[in-house]
Amino acid sequence: GGTAGVITIASTGITVSGITFNPVSATSPGQYTIVGSSTNNLTLTGSGTMTMNADATISASMVGTGGLTIAGAHNLTVSGVSTYTGPTSVNSGILTLVTGAAITGTTALTIAPGSAVAMNSTGASDGITINYTAGNSPNATIRNDIIAGYNGGTWTGTSTTGGVINSSVAAGNNKKYAVGYADGADGVATGLGSTQEKVMLTLAGDAILAGSVKLKDFTIWLSHYGTTSGAQWDQGDFNYDGKINLQDFTLWLGNYGQSLSPGVLANAPMVINRSQATPEPPAMAIVGAGVLPLLLLTRRRQSECVVYKH
Repeated sequence: GGTAGVITIASTGITVSGITFNPVSATSPGQYTIVGSSTNNLTLTGSGTMTMNADATISASMVGTGGLTIAGAHNLTVSGVSTYTGPTSVNSGILTLVTGAAITGTTALTIAPGSAVAMNSTGASDGITINYTAGNSPNATIRNDIIAGYNGGTWTGTSTTGGVINSSVAAGNNKKYAVGYADGADGVATGLGSTQEKVMLTLAGDAILAGSVKLKDFTIWLSHYGTTSGAQWDQGDFNYDGKINLQDFTLWLGNYGQSLSPGVLANAPMVINRSQATPEPPAMAIVGAGVLPLLLLTRRRQSECVVYKH
């Protein structure tokens, strides 16, 4: 019985130092899927090398003290919540996170040139959390990998000199969605310790990586408004240009009051009825150091933004 290519982990679980995925058969080159349950886990030891001679999916939770290493010419998709505590290394191919996928205990994320991590998971608790040692934050590398994938807003960027973090969900949703990142040392992102870095697909404007866009995110943007270089996502730089300006505010405003809907964004782009009234944020007076104009911004409908300058 069962389905060809589907491997179900027994109730006792299974421990591996690596798996080689070959095509299901010469005549049916479909992919394998490894499934488990809350107790039927895939325990990783050593490097946890997944040799990808064919595409595969692991929906079982990966646990243990080992790492996860992707090798070979094909791609691995994960859809479960994994807590393994070793490093994550994408040496080739693509590691894709889909809705329901979270990697929460890894000590590093390394993406080799020509390889990528695809953030296509749309749950508010999804994404990758990296537990790093003090003084060794991966924030700069993560940012560079995201910028390479962002590629001016296409989210289809590639690189032969460094890693790439991209997202087909962000690419297909008119720049509404983006890959957010935050260093817990900044004390901004929800639930992060001081030596943790988080990367997740979220709404543009979600500075605190809560899976929603609220006034708290605006407050963070406002406190850093006018920064001309070196700005980070969790400071309000939502288009990765290192600056915090009205372009970032526009992204925040476009998603104000919205939250991620797990499973929905991956299936279809969001459709907005332009005649539909939406919640109206309060009028905002913005006065900052070196900023002389007073901007009064009111959003009455999804498609309307009125700006008065004095």
